[in-house]
Amino acid sequence: MSILSIKSKRRTLILAGFIAFWVIAALWTVNKFNPEFWKDGYSYYKDAQAFLEKNDLEAARNSIRKARTRDAKTSGYLVFEGSICEKLGLPDEAAQAYSQALALAPNDPEAGLGLARILLAQGKTQEAATILSQLAATDLDTSILERRAGILAQYGEHVRAMADYERLLAGDPDNAGYLRGYSASAMAVKDWNSAQKTLSKLLSVSPDAALSDWARGQLVIALRAVGKTAEAYALLTAAPQATNATMRAQLAMELELFSEAMPLLEQLIKTDPGNADVANQLGTALRALGRLDEAYTLFSAFPDAGNLRPRAELALQLEKFDEAAKLYLQLTRTESAAVLDREKLAYALDRAAQNNNQALAPVVSSSTAVAPAAPVATAAGTIPDPLPGDAAAEKEYKALIASEQASEETKLRYSWLLMRAKRYAEAYDLARNLQHLTERPEELELAANAAFLAGKYAEAAPLLESAATRQPQNTIFLRNLADAYDALKQPSQAARTLDRLLELEPRNREARLKLAGLLARAGDKRRAEDLYRRLLDDEPENTRLVDELATLYEAQGRHTAAIAVLSKAPPSVLADPNLIFRLARLYTWIKDYPAAIRWYTRFLAATGIPAAQRAQAGMALAGAYLETGDLAAAQKQLQTLRAAVSTSPELLLLAARTAMESKQPQQAVTILERLASLRPLNAQETQWLAGQYRLIGNKHKALALYEKAMTAGWLTAANSLEALGDLRFDAGQFTAALTAFQQAEKDNTVGRLALKLARAADKAGNKALAKAAYDRFLAGNPDDPELLLETARYGINSGNYAQALNLYEKVVAQKGSKGLLLELAQANLAAKRFAMAESWAQQAVQAGEGGFKATLALVQALHLQGKISEADKLLRENKQAIMAHPEGRQWLGYVAVARDRQLEAYDIFNDLAKTDEGDPGKMWLWRGIAATRRGDYARARESFDKARQYGASVPQTAIDQ
Repeated sequence: MSILSIKSKRRTLILAGFIAFWVIAALWTVNKFNPEFWKDGYSYYKDAQAFLEKNDLEAARNSIRKARTRDAKTSGYLVFEGSICEKLGLPDEAAQAYSQALALAPNDPEAGLGLARILLAQGKTQEAATILSQLAATDLDTSILERRAGILAQYGEHVRAMADYERLLAGDPDNAGYLRGYSASAMAVKDWNSAQKTLSKLLSVSPDAALSDWARGQLVIALRAVGKTAEAYALLTAAPQATNATMRAQLAMELELFSEAMPLLEQLIKTDPGNADVANQLGTALRALGRLDEAYTLFSAFPDAGNLRPRAELALQLEKFDEAAKLYLQLTRTESAAVLDREKLAYALDRAAQNNNQALAPVVSSSTAVAPAAPVATAAGTIPDPLPGDAAAEKEYKALIASEQASEETKLRYSWLLMRAKRYAEAYDLARNLQHLTERPEELELAANAAFLAGKYAEAAPLLESAATRQPQNTIFLRNLADAYDALKQPSQAARTLDRLLELEPRNREARLKLAGLLARAGDKRRAEDLYRRLLDDEPENTRLVDELATLYEAQGRHTAAIAVLSKAPPSVLADPNLIFRLARLYTWIKDYPAAIRWYTRFLAATGIPAAQRAQAGMALAGAYLETGDLAAAQKQLQTLRAAVSTSPELLLLAARTAMESKQPQQAVTILERLASLRPLNAQETQWLAGQYRLIGNKHKALALYEKAMTAGWLTAANSLEALGDLRFDAGQFTAALTAFQQAEKDNTVGRLALKLARAADKAGNKALAKAAYDRFLAGNPDDPELLLETARYGINSGNYAQALNLYEKVVAQKGSKGLLLELAQANLAAKRFAMAESWAQQAVQAGEGGFKATLALVQALHLQGKISEADKLLRENKQAIMAHPEGRQWLGYVAVARDRQLEAYDIFNDLAKTDEGDPGKMWLWRGIAATRRGDYARARESFDKARQYGASVPQTAIDQ
């Protein structure tokens, strides 16, 4: 061996030794300071399992992590770590571990189940479903299926759980655990049919009593859910236990097997006395079995919201209306309140008000329906007065009506409350719209009587007729119907209705009396009289019968018969002041005024008579005195009544008549003027006042009233037209007077009216008409000296001198010439019989008739016969006496003008014009004529201007001069 080889080997040995040293040193160091360096992943896994068995989860977690470090490809380590993280409450770390495991082994069921469980717990249902669906694609062993089904069921994925259980049951159909799990999931998803089948199978195969009880309870739930309550109850009853007593009681209640439920509930309440739910169910059972008082007591012992309604209903059924009202008030404030509750509240308040005031209330006959309304009264007198509690009930009723949700019964009850409040019109307005008005007697009766009492007779009549038809023996309806027809002014219908009533009650005195009155108004006077007489035979002292029979006779105008009825009445009846008054009035109507005076006096002597009736009788007594001509007694009675200052038109009219009859026109005017201040006067009264004005000399007012009456067309009688003509004539309205006289002459063509017409025609310038009227007058009155004298005067004025002088001769022949001497002289002067005029004038002067006028007439007669000197002498001798009178001075002025003594004439007319006596215009005219003839034209023009101012017409010839 060469040296090189030896060195090489030596170096190799040294190097190997060095390396070995360091290796040994390294190994010693590792063993000394990190002994786990040599452990593999499995060893750590085993350590982790050991720690897990000791429940040292943190150590187990650390070990399994080391195992993963040693072996990162083994999915089982990750699954183990995930399970430990779950137990430590680290779902996110667990999910991460499971996810990593699945990444290494996608079909690892443990990893999939673990991750799915965490995802489900976190609510990530869709992601969990994806994981589980991946597992479903692989063949899983039974344990995995069980676990997956359990996980799915635990987190609400019951449909998928049921699918796993179906796979499990396919292999082991009688496995109680699988059946229970499947049933539970089916119940959870409300697959009642599947649940029923599985639970029934479970009951048949399970040897475990507890499991059987559970299955039985669940089956009961499933059966109830599909409406098979009876089967559920039978199932529990077949295996009665203390544990299912509550359910059995509940099912019995649902099946309304109250008699079976009650002992169960009683046992339960004994076991648990404070159980409100059991108490409420027992109360319901007692109520259903008709033991209402016990039920109400039990409910009241456990008052709560759950039994508020049954408590309220029981209180109403037991007529505890105050308590019912309080309970229903609470109920209406809850969310479950219905319209019916508000209606029952109103009814409870209504009935409470009635009960608290001892009013009659209806009997509640139904345990479920609302009680009927109170009975309807048929007359206002039978309806109770409003009650203090009505306001609260009405408030609820009105709210229900306003909501348009009120039932027919509620409307009926409210109508009755309104009837009780005497608000009949409102009651009828509500009742008439009731749906079954014509079908339900209580509604028909209420509406009929409400309409009747409200005075709505047209609406009440058909309703009462219908009610009477339904109840033909009910006389109250017939009585009200008759009253309704009577109010509608249909006496025949009313009488027929009372005939129907009397068929049922033939001795009904009030109905017979009313029928008699109706027959009278219907025109069947004979039957009415017969009925009155039969009634009066039974009750001769019945004041009303006497009065109505007398009224019947009065209506027929048989006043004497009425007097006979009243006079034959017993003294007790005749003592009635009203009948005394009636007799007095009847005697007045037959114009037996002395008898009327006696009865009126007797009436006024009675006491207690109303003032108005006393005044009426007093006025009638005054009228009777007036008719008998006893004006003093009439005046005295009127003074007692203070008629002159009365405001009664009738009394004032009577006082005016009495004053006129007593020839006291001024008093009559005063009274009639007062009457006119109270109301317009009628035609007769206007003419009366006009006549009285005329009598007191106030022709202006008299004419104004007559003209008013004429314009109104009231003046048709000849005497009224004659009075109008007289007033017009006196007022100088001759044409209008002539018209009035002509209208009056249509009814009176003789006497003084023809003479008045002649005068008016004469004044109006209608000479022909005047002459014809005078002739007609003379033909009718040939020997009346006054009328002959009037005609003679007209003849002179109209130029018919021969006839006039002939008439004067007749007058003188009949009554002599005394008082007519001057008139005869003037008539002969007008007829140009100057000698006769001189003779009559001479006699007048000698007799002292006519004064200066007689002298003037004599002067004229002498002068016209040419006896100028005698005339002048006589004129000079009597000039002073003649000049003392304006008329005489005027005549002397004319003579002076005629004799051309213009200055004398001017002075006379100047004095007369300035005195404004007589006709000033005419005097100024003659002053102007005298001035003109004297050549004094300035004064002439002045005089003519003055004459025109007074309305005088100045002749052109006078101006020309």
